[in-house]
Amino acid sequence: MKKRLTLFAAATAALMAACTPEQNCVIEGTIDSLKKDNSTVKIDTLVIGNLTRLGIAAIDTAIVKDGKFKFDVNPNGKGEMVQIMPIVGGELAMAYSVIIEPGARFSMNIPQSPEEQPTFSGSKSNTEMAVLDKMVFELNLMANKYIETTQNPMISEEEREKANHKLDSLSELVITSYVETIRHNIPSALSDILFGLVDQAISDSIRADIIIAMEQAGCTDMPNYTRIKTHMELDAQTAPGKPFTDFTQADKNGDQIHLADIVSANKLTLVDFWASWCGPCRAEMPYVVKTYELYHDKGFEIVGVSLDENREAWLKAVDALGMKWLQVSDLQGWNNVAARAYVVESIPSCFLIGQDGVIVAKNLRGDELAKKIGEILE
Repeated sequence: MKKRLTLFAAATAALMAACTPEQNCVIEGTIDSLKKDNSTVKIDTLVIGNLTRLGIAAIDTAIVKDGKFKFDVNPNGKGEMVQIMPIVGGELAMAYSVIIEPGARFSMNIPQSPEEQPTFSGSKSNTEMAVLDKMVFELNLMANKYIETTQNPMISEEEREKANHKLDSLSELVITSYVETIRHNIPSALSDILFGLVDQAISDSIRADIIIAMEQAGCTDMPNYTRIKTHMELDAQTAPGKPFTDFTQADKNGDQIHLADIVSANKLTLVDFWASWCGPCRAEMPYVVKTYELYHDKGFEIVGVSLDENREAWLKAVDALGMKWLQVSDLQGWNNVAARAYVVESIPSCFLIGQDGVIVAKNLRGDELAKKIGEILE
């Protein structure tokens, strides 16, 4: 589907009105034409801003003259990642990620081939990011070959397992590349931006090490550092060994279900956060159903908390997936009160609670759920 050009003029005007020259980031660049749809098209307009579900939220527009363009924009905070986007016939041709920082001035050359990376001069952050992008691009090309192998119905299970192992190794290389770039560039807007991008993919120990390094370098006012550290502190409150947090929410009949009542009445209670629209949640549900059938009569109960906003979709999924346990929802999506209390930022997410009200484990997946419950109840 082609992305149509949508300019948010009011937002752009507000941003530009707040600018001061010493805060601005100046980008002087070159671009003449791009290869698009097996042809070469001349570029006469560029937009800098961000892609949204509605189109392009523009910060500024530049006219290309004699193959040259210039942006003079005001970054948010310490700096941010935006996209520079060539426009052809009112449609988005490409999008190139660029880091803009207050007071920065650099040049950028956009190549004709969309498969090539832009080059930068005068910006350490963008030069480092271009190196990372090139590395990740090459790793993705390698990964595509193994993905094709795993999807080939004619290969043996042994070959598929080897291809999956290669994919796991390449994924680790990508994560390692991000982490090394983050560490190498502390303190900078680049390190903070990349930290935000890779946060959900790294281990707790690596995350903590980066937080410490950023603190020592004086990055305590960086937005992603602040967000991730706050999340870590809140997440620690729901770690195994911590007391559970009580909540009350309505079931499908409108009856108020108190988690404390369920916990005190059962040897183990699983609080399972999910949603009908969540593919990974639906894929995980057969394991949860199996565990419920194995251990419900031995003192195991589940309280499903749906992050749906549509009541009909929620209840239809409950029936379709065979979820015979308690189900509650306030139909507030990600603003679900219980989800916020448990610092749920991705689903599926679950918390196993003992009868004494202490969290035993969290985010158990697949057969690990039944294994853990079996160790406790049998």
